[in-house]
Amino acid sequence: MKEKMEEEVLFPQTKEALDAFVAEVIKQGNLPDNEHTYEAIATKILHTNQERDSAPYSYFIRSVRKQIANKIAYDACIAFAEARKAEEEAQKAKLELVPQESSTVEPAPLQNA
Repeated sequence: MKEKMEEEVLFPQTKEALDAFVAEVIKQGNLPDNEHTYEAIATKILHTNQERDSAPYSYFIRSVRKQIANKIAYDACIAFAEARKAEEEAQKAKLELVPQESSTVEPAPLQNA
């Protein structure tokens, strides 16, 4: 099986060949079988050096795994940023509810001399 993953495979030349190619990459890499994976593999073909007309399955498997890891890390970073922003807004709202002491000094009443 490892030999098959490292073997150079010609890039697909028809839609049917692309479907079969993607299915094989998904199977070999035990990747999620969904449209996002399909799109990631197709995009990798588009971005591969123009001088190449083949690549091993492992080339695509590593790429898709990295894209999945990037997505998970990106989502986590966004969640952390949103949580931090919500906490800051909650702190700001809390401060706005606390009555502020007046910083102005009331003049002393005038005394009749």
